Amino acid sequence: KEDFVLIHDAARPLITSSLIKNILEIDYNFYNCAVVCKNISNSLFDKQKRTHLDRNNFLSLETPQVFKVTDIKTAYDNIDDNMVFYDDLSVLLNTFPNKSINYFIYNENNLKLTYESDFYLISNLLHGIDNTNYIYKIGYSYDFHKLVKNRKLILGGIEIPSEKGLLGHSDADCLLHAIAESFLGALSLGDLGKYYPDTNIAFLNKDSKEILKEIYNIIISNGFLINNIDCMVHLEKPKLGMYIDKQKLTIASILAIDPSLISIKATTNERVGLVGKEKGIACSVMTLLRKEVKNGN
Repeated sequence: KEDFVLIHDAARPLITSSLIKNILEIDYNFYNCAVVCKNISNSLFDKQKRTHLDRNNFLSLETPQVFKVTDIKTAYDNIDDNMVFYDDLSVLLNTFPNKSINYFIYNENNLKLTYESDFYLISNLLHGIDNTNYIYKIGYSYDFHKLVKNRKLILGGIEIPSEKGLLGHSDADCLLHAIAESFLGALSLGDLGKYYPDTNIAFLNKDSKEILKEIYNIIISNGFLINNIDCMVHLEKPKLGMYIDKQKLTIASILAIDPSLISIKATTNERVGLVGKEKGIACSVMTLLRKEVKNGN
């Protein structure tokens, strides 16, 4: 009788409450369903055609998978014994091929019990028998954008009502820019302008949520995960208090982490300087990344 149902493999015993919470906070007014998944890190090989496939075109689907109850019930009513399905999403797409899907990238342990070795691995994780150590990397960034009229104020991935907005080549979200650049700084990979130069028309009005996601993918490709993010927004107005929770949820969804790992604070400049005179907004961000090291290696 509920509006939504989460369908989960019993063979995935490491599911967490934070994963469930995060996938439920997706905007289902925009998406019809959501699936937990991971990017493919291994090479993909078609053994019949004897050719490699571009792994960037594929995802490894996991669970939970979230559907509107009426949709998935209708989809199951439309199947017969001659059809082959791989998961509940494939059942849905058989009836509703054009449903919009949120691919919720989740990089924590959500292992599935399939082979005997999986039982030993998950048992070790559940009982803390783990020789994992961590390498930590700290990143810092500061970003400033000028306030102008006739621009939307996009900050922290959301639009905030304001008489002025931030000027920039992209959507000028200085909070997401500072977070993304702090990731790069932690691993000494340069500044954000190296990847998104304002001389490239391809990045004109680019959504900074996409920028943050793309930079985060670089970080995880280097084997690092987010330990925590601490943000300070410097502005006179508007007041951010009522928007911070939504900003945290938006950022957490992009990075597939728990919102509790993100801190966002706001402060004024006491009417001093460009920020104090309402000429612009600045954001400073400190990030701690971590990488697993097994047995000291």
